[in-house]
Amino acid sequence: MLVAGACGAVIVAASAADAARAASLELSSGVPTFTVVDLGASGTSRGDVNVFESAVTPAGQLLGTQTTIGAARRALTVQSALTFDLPEGQLAVAGVSQIDPKPIGLLTGRPFVRAVVGGSGRYAGMRGTVVSTRRPDGTYSQSFSLNAPAGSTRTLQVVSTSGPGKQIDVPIPGNSPGDVTIVDDAVLRDEQDAIIGTVRGVQQVVSTNGGRVVQAQLTYALPDGELLVGGVSRQVIDGTGLLVGTTFVRPVLGGTGAYAGAGGTMTTTFANGRYEQRFDLSGLGVKPTQTLRLIADNGAARTSHVEHDPVGVSAGDQNVYTGPLRDARGKRRVGTARGVQTTVAVENGQQTVASQLTYVLRGRGTLVVGGLSRYPVAGTTGTIRGALPVRPVIGGTGDFAGAHGTVRTTRLRGGDYRLTFSLSGAPSRKR
Repeated sequence: MLVAGACGAVIVAASAADAARAASLELSSGVPTFTVVDLGASGTSRGDVNVFESAVTPAGQLLGTQTTIGAARRALTVQSALTFDLPEGQLAVAGVSQIDPKPIGLLTGRPFVRAVVGGSGRYAGMRGTVVSTRRPDGTYSQSFSLNAPAGSTRTLQVVSTSGPGKQIDVPIPGNSPGDVTIVDDAVLRDEQDAIIGTVRGVQQVVSTNGGRVVQAQLTYALPDGELLVGGVSRQVIDGTGLLVGTTFVRPVLGGTGAYAGAGGTMTTTFANGRYEQRFDLSGLGVKPTQTLRLIADNGAARTSHVEHDPVGVSAGDQNVYTGPLRDARGKRRVGTARGVQTTVAVENGQQTVASQLTYVLRGRGTLVVGGLSRYPVAGTTGTIRGALPVRPVIGGTGDFAGAHGTVRTTRLRGGDYRLTFSLSGAPSRKR
């Protein structure tokens, strides 16, 4: 955690019968400080990143990013990745909302429900939702509904070694909110120092108060599956690594393979050029209670590209995606897929991208997906046969509140995508 001390917030059990399973948490956050990173087309446009931070009452900080995925005159639609950094742990939040076009915050007086996708400390393994409402004075009420993890647990220890990665200095020169470290060359080793996997993903600066605070989306690829990690930590000023000798505990957001549906935490200590990583996992071995099949209409999708040096597809480039969702037969429109994909590596005619996508289903709620996938180097309009077709589902809202599991993506002959969600942690309902 980045914040120390005693927390005055109260976690209240929903009822005596489910006290061990569910809880509520009421917080207030202050008027946020915004940094607007103008990317892509000049002026307000898809791909811009709004980085913000604010104090949390009774104690803590709220830090995060909002990437513009829709720009209208009265409101911007954004894909959010937030971390509530509290004295007793972190809570990671993701999903879509709408903000004032200036921007200065969420639309006033309108409650926005987003997914809680993981936690650490007291909140380790928890998922659920948070309702955020901006008050007229610019402060926010933050109402959490949380569920503790079910399933089995597992502890896993690995070591990672990494070079500096690619550093992207956004238009504001020097160490500033919005700067990015692309992690694309990290190697995972077991306790016998044998290479067993890789680490790839993105760490983005969300605060420069007292140093360089970054928010992560990192995928740990292991022989039996993948683990997706989020949350905040501190880097050295040049972005080449975490602070030496400091222990950071971050939320595990989800996984695939043997780690499908995983929650829990990852504890990291950096010393002597090596990252000691201990995963304390929960939520394993839970069988899916719901299967959801959809078609993503790729032909009607809209993609906006944000390019960083060098010219051409390279690490750090982003694609902002919006496209229709249809039922399993591809006939009836049932929602919209929205989100951001960041290139983390280009090799062998392919690009590996880190995704955060929100699937908005009319009248039902949302599902949030993260993790890695691969596309041809020419763009995100096709898939590589047999390459990373499964990604973690890390949370949801509405009918899918607390959902986790996986989604398998198959490109159809006509170019559309079949999406097969295997979910647990949400009410069973097939459609």
